Amino acid sequence: MRRFRKPVTMIQGLPEHGNGLRQIARSLKQSLATGGTAKDGLIILQGDHRQRMKDELSKLGFSEDLVELH
Repeated sequence: MRRFRKPVTMIQGLPEHGNGLRQIARSLKQSLATGGTAKDGLIILQGDHRQRMKDELSKLGFSEDLVELH
């Protein structure tokens, strides 16, 4: 999982059908200029991207009302 106590941003609750989750992860990684992965129903991005995540997910077509930040 995490090494060296560096921050990560985890996204859960997105549709897992087909390559959908991997395509969403790929788009987020490109727009946020970071690394990460999609596995086991989670998208894990390197770094703390909570501030920009809501905007990026809304650009991908997800409703801002359904996005919760913790």
